[in-house]
Amino acid sequence: MHVYPEETNGLPVSPTADAQADPNLAIQSKLSETQSDADRKAADQCVAEAAQQVLGRS
Repeated sequence: MHVYPEETNGLPVSPTADAQADPNLAIQSKLSETQSDADRKAADQCVAEAAQQVLGRS
């Protein structure tokens, strides 16, 4: 699993030596509230679809 260093928040995760900062963080911090809500909704939908595929559920 790839972990961006600034997202570990002190968790016991060791990012790889070549870990890069997530470029999406800079973009996400500049979104309006409406854009941020739409981005979160799209990301949640992607996770839900991936989980369904992995778990074999429809």
